[in-house]
Amino acid sequence: SILHHMGYNVSLNDIKSFRQLNSKTPGHPEFGHTDGIDATTGPLGQGIAQAVGMAIAEEYLAKNFNTNEHKVFNHYTYALTCDGDLQEGISYEAMSLAGHLVLSKLILLYDSNDYQLDGAVDDAYSDDLKSRCMSMN
Repeated sequence: SILHHMGYNVSLNDIKSFRQLNSKTPGHPEFGHTDGIDATTGPLGQGIAQAVGMAIAEEYLAKNFNTNEHKVFNHYTYALTCDGDLQEGISYEAMSLAGHLVLSKLILLYDSNDYQLDGAVDDAYSDDLKSRCMSMN
């Protein structure tokens, strides 16, 4: 729905076709299939790790190629995350590395709707997410 609201070629009917065969809105977004998707991800949490890698690349490229006159590499990396992403170990490993490297241009947007594919989050998960994330900064 964010892609629709941001003006990408994703209609309300596309959103209504979420997780349907040949839909523009599959369960796992795929690069080249839906406008506005920069990378294909697989299992939950992998997108966070990809975003950390992209933020590391931006920092490296900026450090090695930017000049005072030309700041070619100067952008933020955003990742949309959900309850399911943050239940996976890969997300915490990646977030821990991001905190250790002080990746200040990485922004994770967390959709905390307290619901996952099979039901309410609190049926399967009770971590203090805010404390856990704060400990990585």
